[in-house]
Amino acid sequence: MFNPPVTPIHGLMGIRILQVTIAQTWVLPSVSGCDSIVTLDLTITNSNTGTDTKSACDTYTWIDGNTYTTSNNSATWILTNIDGCDSLVTLDLTINTSPTLIDFTNGGIYCEGEVSKWSCC
Repeated sequence: MFNPPVTPIHGLMGIRILQVTIAQTWVLPSVSGCDSIVTLDLTITNSNTGTDTKSACDTYTWIDGNTYTTSNNSATWILTNIDGCDSLVTLDLTINTSPTLIDFTNGGIYCEGEVSKWSCC
């Protein structure tokens, strides 16, 4: 059994990552008595984190498929970055609630408490 020396470390969200020495070489005896040389050449690339800042009226459907009706800054989603590593995205969403509309028929539609019909959400 091949067991390279590894050191466990914990990354984002408790994901276990193995930290391995780059270009580690082992000499292993084969069944027939000949030595086998095994070299591990490993590159560990970094994950990314980011914030997706959005503002919407009443509702917003994010990449997680959920439709949010209130502001939210705790939703997260994991994507894969260009290096194939996990990339954690956090939503920073502000939901603005549309005001009640009043129809004055000839004078136009206004938001309750507003003087201009163009100042609604």
